[in-house]
Amino acid sequence: MGEVMLEFRLAKGVKRFLFHVLGFASLFGGLFIESIMLYDIMSQGFFFAIEPNPLILQLEIALLCYAWIYFTHCYIHMIKRFTRGKPRK
Repeated sequence: MGEVMLEFRLAKGVKRFLFHVLGFASLFGGLFIESIMLYDIMSQGFFFAIEPNPLILQLEIALLCYAWIYFTHCYIHMIKRFTRGKPRK
């Protein structure tokens, strides 16, 4: 008997939704961590953190890279939208 291959396809709208959900979650997670850091700096004068688990550290770095890509994508898309159709002088 032949193997049955299951193909997992997502609709374009679902892919876009997941792209933006993960992007917003990464950006707002970064803002939350930044606010915690600033609170520690204001209250203690310094911030100290260590991540002993290398898997978690790699995941955080991957999410940071994704957040930068997502932020750049949104920024470029916004600039194109605001400059579209305006005549140059």
